[in-house]
Parts: sequence; C-alpha cells; structure tokens
Amino acid sequence: MPDYIFKTYIDSGREYYEYTDATDREQTIKKDFPFPESLMSLLYMDTQELEAITKKMDKALLAFYQSGAKDDLQVVAAGLNEIASRHVYFELLRLDWTERLKAAERVTPKEYLRLLPHKKSATFTATSIPCSGRSSV
Repeated sequence: MPDYIFKTYIDSGREYYEYTDATDREQTIKKDFPFPESLMSLLYMDTQELEAITKKMDKALLAFYQSGAKDDLQVVAAGLNEIASRHVYFELLRLDWTERLKAAERVTPKEYLRLLPHKKSATFTATSIPCSGRSSV
C-alpha cells in the first residue's frame, strides 16, 4: 500500500495535481495550471538536462545492485527530487521511487532488482528521427 495519495484531474480548463503523505493528510501539496500548459511545457522541455540527471541516477542504481551502499540510493533520490522539481509530471515517479528506495534499505540483496527494477532508457536525438523516408540509425 503506497504511503502517498496522488490525484490529477482537469476541471474548468485547468489541470490539477494533488499529492499527500497518507499518514499526514495535513501536508497536501496542490498545484494547478491552465490546460494544457503543463503538457506543452513537457513537450518543449530541454531533455539534454534531464538525460544527464537520469544517467547519473542509472549509474548509481547499478552501483547499488553491486554494493548495497546507501550513498548510491541517495544519489537516485536526489535525481528524483531534481526531475520532479522541473516538471509536475515527474512527481508521481518521485513519490513511487522514494517509497521503493526506503523499502530497499530493509530487504536482502536478492530483492533489490525486484524492488528497484532497472530498464535501459532510450535516447532520442535528431539523428535517430527518420527524415525524407531515410533513417540514419
């Protein structure tokens, strides 16, 4: 059972995002934007900056699988905080993985991969997009 509640909805031309700690509902965070402002800001976001953050998180996660060092988890947590601060769409990811990182401190190394799954992320660049029917990939 998650330790957080996350709601998102559109009402009267606005997007709403609400999230709270399930144990302390007084701490609800509420954000709203004109629809579709957050979607458009995600579309035009500088992905190069995010790529550097996610690569650092990826490296730390892989190191954690080998070492079990809590310092590696702190690097992942810091990256999650950074990307969530850049766009509200990453907030649910941050909440979910923050919970997973806390749980990883209480399990055996055999359970790390199940709890903290690793997936190689794809990188899209201008050269990987087909142009005039020709692909440069």
